[in-house]
Amino acid sequence: MRFYVAKGLQLAGLGGLLLALYLGVTESMAREVSVALMSIAAFYTGRRLEG
Repeated sequence: MRFYVAKGLQLAGLGGLLLALYLGVTESMAREVSVALMSIAAFYTGRRLEG
């Protein structure tokens, strides 16, 4: 179960980075950076849980 939660967090992190890229093109840079940082944190948490 822990493995799947970790993979879900990693997937959410990657999806969040795609959203951040979109927001950077269409909206403000401050929002892009905040979404990117949250996505990186989610991905890193999933990576740490996986191992």
